[in-house]
Amino acid sequence: MADVKARELPTSQAFDPTTDYLLAIKGDASGARSGPYKVPAQNVSVGSATSGGGGSGGGGGTVVGGIAKVFGREGPEISAAANDYTAAQVDFDPTTSGLAADNVQTAIDAVAALRETLPVPGSEGDVLTADGAGSWSSQPPTLVSVFGREGAVDAMSGDYHADQIAQVKTVGEDPNVATTNRFVTAAQIAKLTSLNEALQMPDPSSATLGHVATIVDSSGTKVWAAAAPTGGGGGGGGLSQIDLFPFFRGDSANPPSWVYSSGAATWQFSSSGTQPLFAEIDYWPGGTATINFTYSCSVTSGNIQWFFIINPVTPASAELLTKAWSNQQALGSVAVADNVNKILRVTGTISGIDGVAAGDHVRISCWRNNGASGNAAGTAILRGCTLRFTFS
Repeated sequence: MADVKARELPTSQAFDPTTDYLLAIKGDASGARSGPYKVPAQNVSVGSATSGGGGSGGGGGTVVGGIAKVFGREGPEISAAANDYTAAQVDFDPTTSGLAADNVQTAIDAVAALRETLPVPGSEGDVLTADGAGSWSSQPPTLVSVFGREGAVDAMSGDYHADQIAQVKTVGEDPNVATTNRFVTAAQIAKLTSLNEALQMPDPSSATLGHVATIVDSSGTKVWAAAAPTGGGGGGGGLSQIDLFPFFRGDSANPPSWVYSSGAATWQFSSSGTQPLFAEIDYWPGGTATINFTYSCSVTSGNIQWFFIINPVTPASAELLTKAWSNQQALGSVAVADNVNKILRVTGTISGIDGVAAGDHVRISCWRNNGASGNAAGTAILRGCTLRFTFS
């Protein structure tokens, strides 16, 4: 910069801050200490007070466009101080955070809004859990331990026992049916190994009410049959009974009506036509047999009569379904009761009919006779039917 001789400022002088410059010398009454400095006119403001080199005229000059104060503070050196700027005046780059904000204040507001959606912290170790509806809560961890162990848990002996392991479904099994385990313990295996097959019981599916396991030959073969005679001293006998009611099935073409009412189940026969019932007995016990019908009627005049027929087949001798029915039996004709639906019972002996013998597989059919001997006009209601066997 070329040397410029200092001269007194005019009492009034306008400067163009876009083009003019001033030279400034830093010092005090003792003289200059540094400078001169080239300063743009727009950065200098001189007040009305007398300048240091203004001479006797005083007054000083005014610099248009200069800086008089910074953040409301005056002086040659102004340091930064708290509250010089508000957060809204500080630029914010959202590139990393992803917040929709262009200054620090809006960024703070966005973070505060997010904070309001978070749950109040819970106990130590709780985790932040979403409820699926846009809300969050602080909850204890769902899984605390496995098999009583924490941390990285590996499988080890004793974690499960056989009763806790579900069976594997096989082909054809209903996948909706609950399963049970198919494992056995060492103790159970030992029991199975020690079983004596000669002492095993026969298949219980062939048994019916009142049957007992009976040895039928010298080899120890066992079957389910009616209870054997009991008693001592050369006297007494045995009695067994088979309830046919649970085994009855109606004829496919013209069955009686199965009526369940007020906790009671009955077969109901009309006063016309033939409406047979059928049942099967897997093993005929032998002895002396009777059949018993317990019934009532919906009218108080006329008679009721029951028919029955049996169809026995000795195993390995014929096909039961192709054997013809024969030897129809009629029980006594009985007058209906003097009160509607009053219970009556009639019994007939059936031993020896159609050559039936102990051990036979037997079909039984029964129906109401609506002929002259069974002329009651009302409904006959069968309430029970049993076979009774006696052994002398």
